Amino acid sequence: MAKNYEKRKKIKVLIDVLIDGYGHINVPPNITLLQLKNYAGVKEEKEIPIVAALYNNRIIGLDYVIRRNCRIRYINTGTDDGREIYGRSLSILLHAAFREIMGKKA
Repeated sequence: MAKNYEKRKKIKVLIDVLIDGYGHINVPPNITLLQLKNYAGVKEEKEIPIVAALYNNRIIGLDYVIRRNCRIRYINTGTDDGREIYGRSLSILLHAAFREIMGKKA
């Protein structure tokens, strides 16, 4: 009985991820979308950075952890969604910088 448990314990479970434009890839669970991008070798143009991903048809940040089979399409600033995400991120950053300089009362 103990030997069967030892064998099951050593089996590594992989999840199947379909990356648009790159095909299927098997990866360990609990990997972030950013780690997956680097692991799969997704090319990023120098002037058009990847800012988010479409995870099973939902826009998600690159820090999201994948735990099950899914479909991924990376979003860069060359798309309308990517430009909107980038613009909102800059607005939040500008707001945080303003509050740090001017204080919380501003």
